[in-house]
Amino acid sequence: MRLCFRALPAAILALLLSGSAHAQAVIRGRVRADSTRAAIPFAVVEVRGVRSTQASVSGVYTLGDLPAGSHTVVARAVGFQPFELPVEIAVGDTVDVDLLLLKSATQLAPLEVVASAGRALGKMARFEDHRKAGLGRFYDRQALVARGDGATVAGLLRATAGLRLVQLPSPCVGSAAASARGVGSVEVPARMTCLGGTPLFMACYLTIMIDGVITWTWGEPDPPNVEGIGLGEFQAIEVYRGPSELPIELNRTGSACGMLVLWTRTGENP
Repeated sequence: MRLCFRALPAAILALLLSGSAHAQAVIRGRVRADSTRAAIPFAVVEVRGVRSTQASVSGVYTLGDLPAGSHTVVARAVGFQPFELPVEIAVGDTVDVDLLLLKSATQLAPLEVVASAGRALGKMARFEDHRKAGLGRFYDRQALVARGDGATVAGLLRATAGLRLVQLPSPCVGSAAASARGVGSVEVPARMTCLGGTPLFMACYLTIMIDGVITWTWGEPDPPNVEGIGLGEFQAIEVYRGPSELPIELNRTGSACGMLVLWTRTGENP
């Protein structure tokens, strides 16, 4: 069963499903934009006080091993209003819930670039433009496949000189991508915390762009976890280790530490 809930402040919602032989319950689903139903990548989803996770690039999340009872599901993503949903689950429940978030006024608009005739079409034309400039590190589909089955974004970044992965503190899991630059004025301020109030390590975290849209920018809370994100989801990846490597169109406020640019697979250049 799949249910969709709108992020309306007055909503009072509960989910009741029959129990099973399993001792724990599971809540799973996808985080989407309320207006377009488009997936929201890397949203943070939490069963408050119990467990948290990060949605995939496709917005899919799973929260398992949950105790029966009354809980509150919280979803957050950069550019969207936080959303809370009261949930009642029984022993052994597996509940499918699509969380629909409302855009906030600070949502960043995508850049628009027109490709000239005779060049690669669609979003990959921008990747080729950036690669021709000769700055940063570029991995096309062939290079990503060559890294083998099971390869992850985290593994790719670990092999890139000038970068480091910073362990996210409890209750967050995984690692965030950061520049190898030392502590300085460009560090993320200490006010940044994971769910539960645990301060993040000071680091120069990379801004994240997916298909031309900024999904997380330096200075925002909860940098995305890059562990477990498979390279098979992407057509190409660009890595910039600092502002000096960024193309003019990407060199903007909030990218002082560099940028990770992800191009998802949509059938282009299979």
